[in-house]
Amino acid sequence: MSTDKREPVKYTVLEKSLIGNEMFEAGQTCEYAGLPAENLAPQCEVGHARYQEYLTSNAQRVAVMAASNPDGSGADSAAFAKAVAAAIVEAQASQAELISAAVATALAKVFPNGTGKAAVREVEAVA
Repeated sequence: MSTDKREPVKYTVLEKSLIGNEMFEAGQTCEYAGLPAENLAPQCEVGHARYQEYLTSNAQRVAVMAASNPDGSGADSAAFAKAVAAAIVEAQASQAELISAAVATALAKVFPNGTGKAAVREVEAVA
């Protein structure tokens, strides 16, 4: 892909798309200087060439991704899932602590003589 600044060319928008910080509906015409994806249909030869450049660069990117996981085991996905599961457990523990503290605070306001603390202990013993 060239790093030279490209002049925008016209494309027909095939589906509702955000292009250059502007929303376009299907059927509209837009001008775009980058490489068009499948949501844009070229209206000129330059646009067709850029679309072919996009297809080539995308195929190369997919090939690199596939090469990094040749057996299809999804090792990266498994590591991500494990990290998400750990984060969920941590968030649940933190949430339980916050709820316990909020309940204790509320009970202390309702029972300022300390009866609330005993009630919290009873609830924690049951849980």
